[in-house]
Amino acid sequence: MDIESKPILHPLSGPHPANQPTSIEEAAMDFEASFLEIAFSTMMEDAIPAPAGGFGEEMFRSQLTKAFAREVAEAGGVGIARSVAAQLKEYME
Repeated sequence: MDIESKPILHPLSGPHPANQPTSIEEAAMDFEASFLEIAFSTMMEDAIPAPAGGFGEEMFRSQLTKAFAREVAEAGGVGIARSVAAQLKEYME
């Protein structure tokens, strides 16, 4: 198949799969949660370098940091989501 025969879609347009965000605000919040997860993971590693709970704690630490990040983002976050959403809305106009 010739690549040039396919239509080129705008990266923010087209159908949304079921597991994809449905709004700009939701996508921005997901982005902020991902950023916070990385930041919290780094903080946890520095704060508790050798888990006292052994292998179990080490294994579930990433899930804990992911839950922390999601809770902070859903509670209003640190402002990243608002900035990203505003920029995306401006880009869409």
